[in-house]
Amino acid sequence: LHKLQHVMMSVGLSSVALCTFLEQKGYLAQGSTNLVLAAAYGTSGLLILGHPSPNAIETRGHQLSGLCNILCVFAPLAATNKWAHLATSFFAMWNGCLWIALGFYFHPRFRGWGKGRPSTEDGDNAKMKIEHEDMMMMHISAAMGIYVVCGVILAQWKSEQRSATTCSSEAYAEVSAVEPSKVGADCPNLP
Repeated sequence: LHKLQHVMMSVGLSSVALCTFLEQKGYLAQGSTNLVLAAAYGTSGLLILGHPSPNAIETRGHQLSGLCNILCVFAPLAATNKWAHLATSFFAMWNGCLWIALGFYFHPRFRGWGKGRPSTEDGDNAKMKIEHEDMMMMHISAAMGIYVVCGVILAQWKSEQRSATTCSSEAYAEVSAVEPSKVGADCPNLP
């Protein structure tokens, strides 16, 4: 069942790429890719929530990732609603940050935390202390991921504002005076 879950998640996301190609060629209705993407996120989220894990850190990573994927089901609205697009983008990017953190956790050469960290003590108390510290690092990484994702979103907003201000008011006045139907053609952010 473990391999079946991985295959189902991979097939779901791969089907989005295929659907994109078929939609661009005109074989599928416009917006089909967004619907398939929502289905892929939703099924991937449910599968990762139910994915067995041998330790608490991996379990928590799966829980957070599953939550992100399920919250990405706003994808069909992302093309028409800026808040749905923002939510989908946020949770998709945060999911990526979580998997990067889990990658460091599992990498044997990464000594900061996780599987590669050397243990100086033996016994159940030492194991519990290490697992507690690793859980704290997972949450710190997840929190830092939120800041990174918000920074990316803010940078994008700033670039959108800059493109709106590059249209000078003289050019706007000139275009609107000559042909009102062309207002916004060169400056799409203007009315």
